[in-house]
Amino acid sequence: MIDFGYLRPRQIGIAAAFGAMGAASQLAGIMIPVAGPICIGIMEIFVMIGAALSGPIGGIIVGTIDGLGSVPLVNVPAHMVTELFMGYFYKKIWKFSRKIRALLWAVLVANTVYLHGCSRSCIVIHCLVRSDVLAGNDIHNRSD
Repeated sequence: MIDFGYLRPRQIGIAAAFGAMGAASQLAGIMIPVAGPICIGIMEIFVMIGAALSGPIGGIIVGTIDGLGSVPLVNVPAHMVTELFMGYFYKKIWKFSRKIRALLWAVLVANTVYLHGCSRSCIVIHCLVRSDVLAGNDIHNRSD
Protein backbone atom coordinates (compact mmCIF):
# COMPACT_ATOMS: atom_id res chain seq x y z
CA MET A 1 0.00 0.00 0.00
CA ILE A 2 1.29 3.43 -0.92
CA ASP A 3 1.62 5.79 2.00
CA PHE A 4 1.00 9.32 0.79
CA GLY A 5 1.12 10.74 4.29
CA TYR A 6 -0.75 13.87 5.17
CA LEU A 7 -0.33 17.53 4.34
CA ARG A 8 0.70 20.09 6.87
CA PRO A 9 -0.64 23.64 6.46
CA ARG A 10 2.78 24.77 5.20
CA GLN A 11 2.70 22.16 2.41
CA ILE A 12 -0.80 23.24 1.41
CA GLY A 13 0.41 26.85 1.28
CA ILE A 14 3.44 25.89 -0.83
CA ALA A 15 1.28 23.84 -3.19
CA ALA A 16 -1.27 26.65 -3.57
CA ALA A 17 1.42 29.31 -4.07
CA PHE A 18 3.36 27.37 -6.70
CA GLY A 19 0.15 26.32 -8.48
CA ALA A 20 -0.98 29.96 -8.56
CA MET A 21 2.41 31.11 -9.87
CA GLY A 22 2.21 28.46 -12.58
CA ALA A 23 -1.31 29.47 -13.58
CA ALA A 24 -0.41 33.18 -13.55
CA SER A 25 2.67 32.64 -15.72
CA GLN A 26 0.61 30.52 -18.10
CA LEU A 27 -2.10 33.18 -18.34
CA ALA A 28 0.55 35.87 -18.87
CA GLY A 29 2.14 33.79 -21.63
CA ILE A 30 5.66 33.92 -20.17
CA MET A 31 7.88 31.60 -22.21
CA ILE A 32 11.58 30.70 -22.26
CA PRO A 33 13.03 30.49 -25.78
CA VAL A 34 15.06 27.29 -26.16
CA ALA A 35 16.09 27.04 -29.81
CA GLY A 36 14.58 28.96 -32.69
CA PRO A 37 10.79 28.76 -32.52
CA ILE A 38 10.80 26.24 -29.65
CA CYS A 39 9.76 27.71 -26.30
CA ILE A 40 9.07 26.24 -22.88
CA GLY A 41 6.40 27.66 -20.59
CA ILE A 42 7.91 28.90 -17.34
CA MET A 43 4.91 27.48 -15.50
CA GLU A 44 6.44 23.99 -15.74
CA ILE A 45 9.25 25.14 -13.45
CA PHE A 46 6.77 26.34 -10.83
CA VAL A 47 4.59 23.24 -10.88
CA MET A 48 7.49 20.78 -10.75
CA ILE A 49 9.16 22.54 -7.84
CA GLY A 50 5.82 22.94 -6.06
CA ALA A 51 5.03 19.23 -6.43
CA ALA A 52 8.53 18.24 -5.31
CA LEU A 53 8.31 20.42 -2.20
CA SER A 54 4.78 19.49 -1.20
CA GLY A 55 4.68 15.76 -2.03
CA PRO A 56 2.18 13.72 -4.01
CA ILE A 57 -1.03 15.11 -2.52
CA GLY A 58 0.39 18.62 -2.77
CA GLY A 59 1.19 17.78 -6.38
CA ILE A 60 -2.49 17.17 -7.01
CA ILE A 61 -3.25 20.60 -5.52
CA VAL A 62 -0.52 22.23 -7.62
CA GLY A 63 -1.75 20.47 -10.75
CA THR A 64 -5.37 21.42 -10.14
CA ILE A 65 -4.64 25.11 -9.59
CA ASP A 66 -2.16 25.29 -12.46
CA GLY A 67 -4.46 23.38 -14.81
CA LEU A 68 -7.12 26.05 -14.40
CA GLY A 69 -4.78 28.47 -16.21
CA SER A 70 -5.94 27.35 -19.65
CA VAL A 71 -8.32 24.74 -21.08
CA PRO A 72 -9.29 23.18 -17.72
CA LEU A 73 -10.96 20.14 -19.29
CA VAL A 74 -7.60 19.05 -20.72
CA ASN A 75 -5.06 20.62 -18.37
CA VAL A 76 -6.48 19.84 -14.93
CA PRO A 77 -6.45 16.02 -15.24
CA ALA A 78 -3.13 16.04 -17.11
CA HIS A 79 -1.44 18.25 -14.52
CA MET A 80 -2.95 16.34 -11.60
CA VAL A 81 -1.51 13.05 -12.86
CA THR A 82 1.93 14.40 -13.71
CA GLU A 83 2.37 16.40 -10.52
CA LEU A 84 1.20 13.45 -8.40
CA PHE A 85 3.91 11.44 -10.17
CA MET A 86 6.50 14.19 -9.57
CA GLY A 87 5.65 14.58 -5.88
CA TYR A 88 5.69 10.85 -5.22
CA PHE A 89 8.96 10.04 -6.95
CA TYR A 90 10.81 13.11 -5.72
CA LYS A 91 10.30 11.84 -2.17
CA LYS A 92 11.93 8.57 -3.29
CA ILE A 93 15.03 10.17 -4.87
CA TRP A 94 15.70 12.54 -1.95
CA LYS A 95 17.60 9.83 -0.02
CA PHE A 96 20.41 9.60 -2.62
CA SER A 97 23.61 11.68 -2.71
CA ARG A 98 23.54 15.10 -4.34
CA LYS A 99 25.09 13.96 -7.67
CA ILE A 100 22.82 10.93 -8.01
CA ARG A 101 19.83 13.03 -6.97
CA ALA A 102 20.61 15.61 -9.69
CA LEU A 103 20.80 12.87 -12.30
CA LEU A 104 17.57 11.26 -11.09
CA TRP A 105 15.89 14.70 -11.00
CA ALA A 106 16.77 15.23 -14.67
CA VAL A 107 15.35 11.81 -15.56
CA LEU A 108 12.25 12.52 -13.46
CA VAL A 109 11.69 15.88 -15.17
CA ALA A 110 12.05 14.30 -18.62
CA ASN A 111 9.61 11.52 -17.68
CA THR A 112 7.18 14.01 -16.18
CA VAL A 113 7.19 16.15 -19.32
CA TYR A 114 6.64 13.01 -21.40
CA LEU A 115 3.85 11.78 -19.09
CA HIS A 116 2.23 15.22 -19.19
CA GLY A 117 2.26 15.21 -23.00
CA CYS A 118 0.88 11.67 -23.19
CA SER A 119 -1.89 12.28 -20.67
CA ARG A 120 -2.85 15.54 -22.35
CA SER A 121 -2.96 13.83 -25.77
CA CYS A 122 -5.09 10.97 -24.43
CA ILE A 123 -7.56 13.41 -22.88
CA VAL A 124 -7.82 15.44 -26.11
CA ILE A 125 -8.32 12.29 -28.21
CA HIS A 126 -10.93 11.00 -25.76
CA CYS A 127 -12.80 14.33 -25.85
CA LEU A 128 -12.73 14.41 -29.66
CA VAL A 129 -13.98 10.84 -29.99
CA ARG A 130 -16.61 11.38 -27.32
CA SER A 131 -17.87 14.57 -28.97
CA ASP A 132 -18.01 12.75 -32.31
CA VAL A 133 -20.02 9.89 -30.79
CA LEU A 134 -22.34 12.28 -28.93
CA ALA A 135 -22.98 14.12 -32.20
CA GLY A 136 -24.28 10.85 -33.65
CA ASN A 137 -21.36 10.13 -35.94
CA ASP A 138 -20.22 6.53 -36.25
CA ILE A 139 -16.44 6.71 -35.81
CA HIS A 140 -15.77 3.12 -36.85
CA ASN A 141 -17.53 2.93 -40.23
CA ARG A 142 -16.48 6.06 -42.08
CA SER A 143 -16.40 6.08 -45.84
CA ASP A 144 -14.47 9.34 -46.27
